[in-house]
Amino acid sequence: MRLAAELRKSCCANCFAQQCICVLGCRAKASFTEVHMDFYQLIEDGKKKCLRDSPAPCSHACPLGMDVRDFIKKFRSGLISAAYKTFSQSAVLPGVVCHICGEPCKNDCVRKEIDEAVSLKGLERFCWQQAHGQPKKTYYIREKKERILICGGEIGELVCAVKLARRGYPVDLAVKGNQLGGSLWDLDHEVLPPQVLEEDLNEILEEKYIHVLWRTSEIPSQMLPEYDAILLSEEDYGINSETLRDSKVFKIKQEGSPLENIHQGNQLSYQIEEYVKIHKVFMTQTSKSAEPYAPDPAGLEKKARTLPADEAHWTRDEAMAEAERCIQCQCSLCSDVCPMMQHYHEDYKQLASAVLDTVEAQEIDRKRGLYPLMSCLQCGACEQVCPVNIDTRRLCLSSRRMIHKKKILPQAHYHFWLMDMRHANDQAELLIPAAGSSRYVYFPGCQMGASYPEYVEHSYDWLRQLYGDQVALWNRCCCAPAYWCGNEVLYTEETQEIRSKWLEWGKPAFILSCPTCMEQFQAHFPEIEVVSLWSLLAGNMEQKEPRNQKFAIFDSCAARKDDQLLQDIRKIVSLAGYEGIELSKNKEHAQCCGYGGLVYSTNPQLVENVIAENSQQESCPFVTYCTNCMDSFRLSKKDARFIFDLAFEIQPQQQVPDLTGRRQNRMSLKYRLQKKYLHIERMEESMAYETISLRMGEETKRSINKQLLLEDDIQQVIGYAEENSLYLYDGDTKEHIAHKQTGFITIWVRYKALGDDVYQISSVYFHRVKLKGEQNDGE
Repeated sequence: MRLAAELRKSCCANCFAQQCICVLGCRAKASFTEVHMDFYQLIEDGKKKCLRDSPAPCSHACPLGMDVRDFIKKFRSGLISAAYKTFSQSAVLPGVVCHICGEPCKNDCVRKEIDEAVSLKGLERFCWQQAHGQPKKTYYIREKKERILICGGEIGELVCAVKLARRGYPVDLAVKGNQLGGSLWDLDHEVLPPQVLEEDLNEILEEKYIHVLWRTSEIPSQMLPEYDAILLSEEDYGINSETLRDSKVFKIKQEGSPLENIHQGNQLSYQIEEYVKIHKVFMTQTSKSAEPYAPDPAGLEKKARTLPADEAHWTRDEAMAEAERCIQCQCSLCSDVCPMMQHYHEDYKQLASAVLDTVEAQEIDRKRGLYPLMSCLQCGACEQVCPVNIDTRRLCLSSRRMIHKKKILPQAHYHFWLMDMRHANDQAELLIPAAGSSRYVYFPGCQMGASYPEYVEHSYDWLRQLYGDQVALWNRCCCAPAYWCGNEVLYTEETQEIRSKWLEWGKPAFILSCPTCMEQFQAHFPEIEVVSLWSLLAGNMEQKEPRNQKFAIFDSCAARKDDQLLQDIRKIVSLAGYEGIELSKNKEHAQCCGYGGLVYSTNPQLVENVIAENSQQESCPFVTYCTNCMDSFRLSKKDARFIFDLAFEIQPQQQVPDLTGRRQNRMSLKYRLQKKYLHIERMEESMAYETISLRMGEETKRSINKQLLLEDDIQQVIGYAEENSLYLYDGDTKEHIAHKQTGFITIWVRYKALGDDVYQISSVYFHRVKLKGEQNDGE
C-alpha cells in the first residue's frame, strides 16, 4: 500500500476526479478506478470494526465466558434442554456453578440502568433442575491416539480433563487421595450442598475416556514418555519438569474464584489439544474476550424483575418471564434502520461475506450477494447510526463497480435509468444562457421538470427576479444514475461534461435545489461553488398569513448531514404560513423514500415496503423538497406536496405523471422555455414510429409502468415489426406478437390493428435474453 501511495503521489494531477477520498489526502477525490483498489480493504476493515459479534456485557463479565445470547435465545424458544447444553458446556460442573456463582454479570447488565439486572443464575438453576435426573445423552466420539496425564483433583484440573475426554483424548487423572473436588468440599454447605457436588463429580467419573489414578502421590518417571502432554498442578507429584521437553508440560495455578479456575482449565484443554496436534502452541490464556457491546438503555422499556414464589425452585412461567427481560445486547443498529438488510435478513458481516462471494466466486455462488448489493438504497442511514462508522452504502456501491467492470452486473436492471438519464442529457437538455457572463447557473436536476414543469419555470422566474439576467438555466441530470449503477465510462463522460461547461462559462456558482444533486456536487465537484435554492428562499421570502394547516416535513435522505438545508426547509414552511410537524424519522434519521440506488428495477417489493412504512409515520399530508419523494408518496395514495406548492402557491397536479408523461413533461418544459427566453419555436424531426397511436386499458398501462417501459418503446416495437413484417400471428385472438431488442432487454408486444397507425395493446413484457442475429438499438 505504501508503494501504491507513492506511485499515486508522483502521478497526482490535481484532477478533481470522482468517488472515494484520495489516498494522498488531496481536497480532490480519488479517481473512479480507485474504488477497485480499496474494495478489499473496505471488506477487511468493516469486518474487523463491526461490533455484531462483540460479546454482551454479561458474557464479558462472566468468568466462564458463557454465550448468554445463545442461552437466552434457546431459553425463550422453549428449548430448555438446548439452553442447558449451552450453559453446561461453559460450566462443565453445572450443578456446582449454578449454586456458587456470585453473579458478576449483574454488575454489567444494561437493564440495571433502568430497573434491575436479569437473574441469569436463576435461569441457569432452572435449567439444571429441569435436566436433573434425566438420562444423559451419549454420542460416539472416536478415541484419539494421543494420551494426556493430568495431575491434581481441583476444579481446574477436573475441567481440563473433562473437556479433553469429551473430545476423545484418553486422560489419566492422578489424585493423591480418594476423592475429587479438592477445596470445593470446603465451601459452605448452605451454598453448595454436598449432594450437588457429589452428583457433578460422579458424572466426571462416568466419562468414557477418563481414568482416575487414586492415591497417587508420585508418577513413576518411566511412565512419563507414554504421555503426549502433561498438566501439572501446584502439588508435588514427583515429576521433574526440567527433565522433560518444556513444551510438553503445562502448569495450572489454582487462583482466583472457582469459576475463574473453571475458565482456566477450559482454556488449557484447548492449548493442550493444539500442542498434541501440531506440537506448537499459539493460543494464549486470556481472562477476557473482545470488548463488549452495550446498547444505549435510553430507549428500553421498564420490566420489573420476576419475583419467584420460591427462589430456589422457579416455575417455568417465572423463568420464562425473567428470560423475556433480557435484551440480548447485540449491535444491530445498521440492520435496524436498513430496509435492505431487513428484507434479506442479513447483518453487516453476512452481507460483506455475500458481497465478497459475488465479486470473487464462480457462477454458482454469484447471486448470494448480487441482489442485496443491488438493493442498497444508497441513503447512508447505516453509517449514521453505526458506532464505528461502517459505511455499507460505500461497500455496495464499490461492489457494483467491481462487478460492472467484470461484466457480471445485470445491465438490464439499469437499462431504464440510464436511458432516462440519456434522455435528460440529450433530447430534453435545456440551456438558457445568462446575459453576458453567468454569475449563477440554476441547475434544478432532471426529475423536477419531469414531475411538474411548472416547478422549474416558477423557481427560475423567481431567481431572475432576484438576480436579473445574470442567472442561467441548465436543466439536465447530475449523473447520479450512472454513479449508482457503477458505470465508470458513462459516469466519467457525463461528469466531465458538467466540469467542462463550468470552466467554459467562467466558473459560475451553481444554484441547486435537488438534495441528490447537492450530495453529488459536494462529493464529486468540490471545486464548484454551490448555492442552495432553499437558503435563497428562506432568506428572501416574505411572511405570509397563517393558513391553519399542518404538513409533516419528510426530509430527504440525501440531506440528513446538511443542517443548514434542514433549517431552511422548516423556515420556508413557516414563512409560507403553515405549521410544520416533525416525523419520528427526521433530519439526521431521515429514511429513503425508495427511489435511491435505483432499487425498484431489482427489488420492487422492497421499495413498496419502504414507501408504505414511511407513509404511516403521520396521518396529515407530507411536504417534501425532493420531487421523487413526493411522487413516490402520491403514487401510493399518500397526500404529499412539493415545497414549491407552499412557497409559490402552485396548485398541485391532480395525477402523478406516468413514465411516458415524465418524458413528455421534460420536452414540454424545454420547448416552452426556449420559446419564452430564446424565442425559438419547436423544431424537431419526428421519427416515423411516433405517428403510431396506442390504445390500452388502465391495467396494461400500470403493467408497463411497473416494468419501467414507455409508450415510446411499444411504438418502436410495433413500427419495426410492421415495417419489416416481423411478427407472429395468433389465430385465436387475431393478434400480432412482435419483439425488438433495445439495449440489454428484448421487449414483446401483443397488439391488434384498429385502423391506420392505430393499435390496441393487450400485453407488454420484456426479458433479458438476447436473440441471436437480432438488430439491437441502444446498447
